[in-house]
This record gives sequence, C-alpha cells and structure tokens, in this order.
Amino acid sequence: MQRAAINALSSQFQANETAAPDGKKYVGLTEADIDTAVVRVLETRFALGEFDGYVYPISNTLESEHNRSLALKAAQESMTLLKNAAPEGSDHPLLPLSADKSVALVGPYCDAIMLGDYSGTPTYTTTPFQAFAKKLNFVMEKGRTGEIPAVPFDKAVVSKRGAESNDKGAGNLENTAPGDIFLYEAVDFGEAGCTEFVMSCGAKSSGLAEVSFSLDSKDAEPFLTVSNVNTGGWTTWTNVTAAIDPVVVRGVHDLYVRFSGTNSYCGNYQYFHFANPDADVIPKEETQGPLYMCKTSSSVNDIATERMIQRAVEVAKRADVVVFLGGTDYSKPADHATGTESHDRWLLTLPGNQEEVLKALYAANKNTVLVLETGSSVDIRWAKENLPAIMEAWYGGQAQGQAICDALYGDINPSGKLTSTWYNSISELPQEDASAGNASQLKRKGMMEYDIDDWGYTYMYYGKGAKNPCQAEKPLFPFGYGLSYTTFGYNNMSVSGTRISKGGRLFVTADITNTGAADGAEVVQLYANFNGDSHYGKNGNMRRKLIGFRRVELCAGETKSIEIPVDYESLAYFDTAAHNYQVAGCRITLELAASSEDIRQTADINAQAGVAKETYLSDIASEIETVATSKSLYPTDHIYNVMGAYVCQATDYDKLPKGIYVLNGVKYIKK
Repeated sequence: MQRAAINALSSQFQANETAAPDGKKYVGLTEADIDTAVVRVLETRFALGEFDGYVYPISNTLESEHNRSLALKAAQESMTLLKNAAPEGSDHPLLPLSADKSVALVGPYCDAIMLGDYSGTPTYTTTPFQAFAKKLNFVMEKGRTGEIPAVPFDKAVVSKRGAESNDKGAGNLENTAPGDIFLYEAVDFGEAGCTEFVMSCGAKSSGLAEVSFSLDSKDAEPFLTVSNVNTGGWTTWTNVTAAIDPVVVRGVHDLYVRFSGTNSYCGNYQYFHFANPDADVIPKEETQGPLYMCKTSSSVNDIATERMIQRAVEVAKRADVVVFLGGTDYSKPADHATGTESHDRWLLTLPGNQEEVLKALYAANKNTVLVLETGSSVDIRWAKENLPAIMEAWYGGQAQGQAICDALYGDINPSGKLTSTWYNSISELPQEDASAGNASQLKRKGMMEYDIDDWGYTYMYYGKGAKNPCQAEKPLFPFGYGLSYTTFGYNNMSVSGTRISKGGRLFVTADITNTGAADGAEVVQLYANFNGDSHYGKNGNMRRKLIGFRRVELCAGETKSIEIPVDYESLAYFDTAAHNYQVAGCRITLELAASSEDIRQTADINAQAGVAKETYLSDIASEIETVATSKSLYPTDHIYNVMGAYVCQATDYDKLPKGIYVLNGVKYIKK
C-alpha cells in the first residue's frame, strides 16, 4: 500500500520506503500503522466538533431544488458588467438584448461551461447555447458533422464510472476506462467522405490505451484504431492524427467510440475530428437560425484556423447580434497563457488567437458582445476600446450558461463587482527583462515579488510603487468595479462619531437610491483613506483600504438606508518590528464608493493611536495560551498544525519551530 494513503509526511513511513518496478515508492504497512492513522484522523475531527450532535442524513440533498436554485443565484450575482455602450449607428446601449433579435454564439465556450478546477460533478449543467435555445424556443434539427466535440455524447453505451463522471461540464470526455463505449448519433461525414482524422487527448498514464471507431453498431469492425499519447497531464493536450478511407467514412452514420488499454484510466479527450480538406461541410448550427453557433476552437488555447474564422464571420453576418464566449481555463500550456495550481500564468492576454477572432467578428457585425469566462483578470484593451459591451461570467459553475443568458437579456440585472485590479497589460507588473523600467531581480517572470506597496500591486498601491514606474494613471478596470442596467445615487452619508479608539466601533449610514428605470442591486463599498500617513505602506503610499461593504436591492425609484460598521481593528496596519497590528493616530477619510476609483461621498474621523491586535510573535502576552516546552504535555498527546495535519507526538514538541499548534482541539503558541 502506498504511504500516501496513510500519512505522506510521516518520517516513520518514509524511512521504510522501497522502490517498485513502476517507479513509485511503497512501504509495508501493518494493521497497527493503519490504526494509528485512523486515530489521528478521528481525533482531529472530534476536536473540531464534527460529530457534536451529528445525525446521519437519510436523503442526499446535494442536488435538491434548493441547492440548484442556489447554484443559479450564485452564478447570476457573480455576473459583472464591464462595459455597455451604444453600438455604431445606435443611440441606445446594446444590452440588455431583446428576444426578437437573431443571435450568433461564437467561441470556445459557446456550448460549454467552466466549473473551475477541483470542482464536483453536478448531475446537470446548462451551457449558453442550451440556455439561449430555451429562451428563444429554438430547436436544432438533429445531425452533426465530422467535427465532433467529445462531449456531449448521445449515449454512454458502456461506462465503467457512469456517464456523469465522463462529462462533468468541463468541455472534455474524461474518466474513460477500458471497455467504455460512447455513441454519437447521426454524424454527417459528407458526401465526399473524410480523409483525415484528428483526436485531441490528454493522459497521464504509463499504460497504452487505444481508441477504436466503428459505424452503425458497437459490434462492427472498427474502421480506425489509434493509440493514446502520454502527455504528462490529464489536461495537457496533444493531437493524434491518422489517415482514413473516404469511401468508408462518408454519408450519415452513428459513430461508436470504444476504449481499451492496460490501465484503469485511458485518458481525457476534447474532440474527434473527421475532415476532408478538399470538401467543406458546414454544420446546421451555423446556418439554421435564428440562433446560430460557431465553436471556433475546441479549447481557449487552441488556434482557430483561418477557415474557422471565415466561417465565424459568415455566421456573424447572418445574425443581428454576436456574442463571443471565451476566456481562460486551468490547463497547462507551454506558453503559460492559462494556469492552475503549480502552473502560473505568464500572460494576461486572451490565450490562443481569441482576440484575432473577436476583431474579425466586430468587423463583420458591430453589435458584438464579449462574454468572458476567466479565473482572474485579462488584458482586453482592444475589446474595451472597440466593442460596445463586455460581461465577465467567471467560472460560474453548473448554471453558468443560464446566468449568462439571464444577464444578457435583462432577466436579471448584473450586480457583480471585480474582486481584483485589472492591469492594462503585463508590463505594469514586475518584469524579467533587465531593460524594463520595473525589472525584477528575482526572475521567474517577476512573479516572486511579493512586496505589494513597493511594486504597486492591488488597488491599495496601484501607481504608487517606488519600484514600478510603469503603471498608468488608472488601471484597465479598478477593484470593486461593475456596471448595472440602472444607476444609483448616494446621499446623506453620516458617521456615528468623529473619533475612534481601541475596541471602538463607529457606524456609517447613507441613503442609496435607484435613480434608473430598472430594478437592480448595488454593492456599496466603504474605504479608509489614511491621507498619506507614513505608517500605511512605504512612506504613506497606501491609496485606500476596503473596510466594509453592503449589497442593497432596490426597485426602480426606491431608496433604502444602509449601515456599515467601522471597527478599530479594520483601520490597522501590521507593525513588522512589534509583530502586531496597530492603528496610527491620524485623520482618516471614510469614502463611500461604487468602486475603488468611484468615490461618491466622504467623511473624516480621527483615530487614537494604539495596538489593535496581537499575534503569537508579539512581545507582550497574547490571548492565545503559550506552551513553552513539552513538560506540561502528556507523552501520548498528538500535535497538529492549524490545518489539521498531524505533526508529531508530544515528546517531540520541543523540536518544533515557533508557531501556532493544535492540541486536543485547542490552539497553543510555541515561542
């Protein structure tokens, strides 16, 4: 048994490791070893109170109607409107759309959603195309061309792990196993037949897997069998190509895809493409209307071909409005255009050639909307300068497609706000290039610079970093930014006092009015501006700091009063010498705002200098009890870190570095 199943960090197991022929390390375990591991796990869970009053749930509520509604609400309230202007030749903003307009959905995410990395497996998902089709009562005539996305499949004829695990909504066929068979119905390979085959696969497997393709029956002789490629990662994609006989692969057939191999997992797959470069087959979703769809590439990192861009342009010309759905994902391409854990992004621009596609669409149809599905900020300067409308949908989960549709048609009013500063370009961040004005000595694309005030990171220091003279007067989009289909007025700001001291709390109140014609919600933000006091940032370069916010829902014309508390501790900075949080004695301007750059009303208060909060490194006594040595501990006690991982027995406590540890469910400090 692998030691990872017991405790990957335990020295007693690491000492007995032996290498196996497969290259992995194994260790012999006894029943006593397993008992020890189980005790440690349960001890932590009991200490955390997991079993206090615990009643085993009789029914599974993970996919209850309440939870599905919550998933939709979360996606809807995350929708962030970044731009909404009148397109060329119009006097009215492009959004919200009217249902009498024909719409073209274009891009890698037009019929896919982003659940995000480490997501669960919902029993249902809604893509943008599905949601738009429902909104417009659109039914696609059945049939598909040889450009086959691996998901959705029509039927899992055989699936070892279940169809739900094979299509989790991430846009690829996954968790395939030897013996699995998937059906793709009524594939139109064209009258001329197909001569070329391309399969996009990702695998992290030492065993050989094969994929076979048959027509009209799962038991028919395969006309093609190709081998998988070990790409080194389940979402590291490469193409497998083969030549095929156009006499066999022609006309309309049901396609059966069978997997075989020596490992329990075969691989992940993005698409199976059957093509004939000398014969152009246009799928019905590009021509039927009034809802059109053109998936220009199978993933955001793929390069859309010139022919696919031409087809997208032709679709754009047929529709009244074009919606391009693109963004990022969590794959690991060599250029680091997208990223995930252990694979950072090195670029801020849209991956692949998405911007090239956008420019071609806009040239064909000025009524073009950009819908982003990204995990963080992207450089979309061209889109901001040219497109009339931009919406950020993030990685919105299983109901993302419905939320996008609802927001674009105005069935909900976007109320999301940006949770980070969007920089104008990568050049505004520390650079690896020694000739840059903001060159970093740490290399690694400048990503190892963590001093946010010196480098002008975040809304708190943007444009104020002494080591970074390369930032513009304003970011592309500021922290806290997000538009609405209505407008809001801020009035009558007041503070419950003019001074605040240690342990104190003041209250900021204001009247917020929906001054537009549509119902909507505003996220009112409260910032503290320390007016250049030298304690905040390097020589007082902190611009402002978010200390509170309130979301308020308002009908058109309605006014509501909001209240935001201001605690003494929220005004603190960290003193690196004393290792505690302190508040400087200074004048503080409280700023009521719609974003970090849109300040609506202000009020001044005076803060009394003092210590707001201690830490375990503070010189004076802390509210957390100190355990200096193991003398006061029972030898059989177990020590855990604050994340719940086992560290050692109490007899080894004295060997531990200073820090916070957990013993019997209680935090202690070791100095």
